[in-house]
Amino acid sequence: MSFRWVTVTGWVVWSVTVACLLAGISLAWREVVMLGVALALVSLLGLTVLRRRTLLAVAFDAEVYRVLPGSAAQVRLRLVSPARRATSATDLDIPVGARTVTERVPRVNVGAVHETMLTVEAPRRTVIPLGPISVVRRDPFGLYRRSVALPGTAKVVVHPTTATLPPLSAGFVRDLEGEASRDLTDSDLSFHALREYVPGDDRRHIHWKSSAKTGRFMIRQYEQTRRSRMLILLDTRLEAYADDAEFELAVSTAASLGVRALRDSRDVMFVVSRSSVSGAPVRTGRSAPASGETMSVLTSVSPARLLDEIAGIVLTTNSLPLVGLTPLAANVAADVSVVFAVTGSVAGVPEIEQASLPFGAGVEVVALRCAVESAPRLRTSGRLTLGTIGRLDDLTKLLSRNRATA
Repeated sequence: MSFRWVTVTGWVVWSVTVACLLAGISLAWREVVMLGVALALVSLLGLTVLRRRTLLAVAFDAEVYRVLPGSAAQVRLRLVSPARRATSATDLDIPVGARTVTERVPRVNVGAVHETMLTVEAPRRTVIPLGPISVVRRDPFGLYRRSVALPGTAKVVVHPTTATLPPLSAGFVRDLEGEASRDLTDSDLSFHALREYVPGDDRRHIHWKSSAKTGRFMIRQYEQTRRSRMLILLDTRLEAYADDAEFELAVSTAASLGVRALRDSRDVMFVVSRSSVSGAPVRTGRSAPASGETMSVLTSVSPARLLDEIAGIVLTTNSLPLVGLTPLAANVAADVSVVFAVTGSVAGVPEIEQASLPFGAGVEVVALRCAVESAPRLRTSGRLTLGTIGRLDDLTKLLSRNRATA
């Protein structure tokens, strides 16, 4: 027995039991002694019932429940009684984020499967952990309460709202299928010219017809092609945004770009700024190599996985500004061809222009400033394209406008 099992009523009953026994024995008061014995028997009987092994098995029917803000997740629980006897009615304590929900479970027969539904409200983008579930057993007299935690957890992932964007193969990015560069290589797809063989060349690239004509071995030479790789930078500094609504707009903007790029079969690298102070409120994905604690790279193998990690992004304090984040990202993503940097309205234009400098001359940089209810604007200065977004729908308009003028 653990003292944690005893309820307030149980402590009162035990106190009265001890008082009755002591008073009855000392005063030779038989009726009081009998009352104390009766209360002691009731307490021991309730404890015997409580010590019986928990026979109910409870499990979530999925590990991840994905919903959109403003909706509700329907979480299904499967309850099984695998023992030789049926499981009596009991309670389940289910941790849902920071609160605990209690569900009353009816009697479950031997070998039967009972299903119950739990509705989890999802008003905003976040990640809500579920479980582990605890089976609560009580004695018939309300003297004890025993909670047994069961294995298994799940989570409700509230994805950010995303916009339906046009394909990025036109407009801002035009090298999806591989655009020839001026770099020459000995092995690629785009033929450039022939040159004379030198020791060490791969003989598989010898052009035999030209070699027969010239009397010297001639090697095929190619123009190196490149496939578009996109880098998305999301500024999560508290100082860059006017309010939470502006930050949510930025998150949705970056998420929309990432999802569209993955659906276009692009290589995407999604980077968020991270707090440099231990214990600061940051919740991001895995850390990028050689970036220390200043940036994080989210998993971008599929739209669902990317949105799962974006759902947990929060504003950070004491993190690097864009001018400090872009050099780190440029080192990690050396072969990037287009960069989208998403920030808030507080970030100044000179800061954004300076942040675009670490990327090479062949990299196109698009900076998007999010300011709720502002008029959408788009201007180009050199290889930097600077846009302003007031609503999420403005992102579709800006991309379509740039596509039409491209």
